[in-house]
Amino acid sequence: EARRGPKPQHKPGYRQLCQLLREMREAAGLSQRDLAKKMRMSPSQVAKCELGSRRIDPLEFKRWCVQCGTDPAEAIQKV
Repeated sequence: EARRGPKPQHKPGYRQLCQLLREMREAAGLSQRDLAKKMRMSPSQVAKCELGSRRIDPLEFKRWCVQCGTDPAEAIQKV
């Protein structure tokens, strides 16, 4: 079986996105539990997004930004 390389969520660009998610949450003064409530997710889903073991889709990314008081367009430029 041929190897396809690292999964997309483990590539450097995706790791940057995960770091950004955590930084936005922390800058907003939110715990993982607080953000999970706002996002209607479990705290473990928030943690997995920040660690890169769960991918975040574009609409979730937008909601994450809004809940953290960040402009999604500005946030995505940082990645």
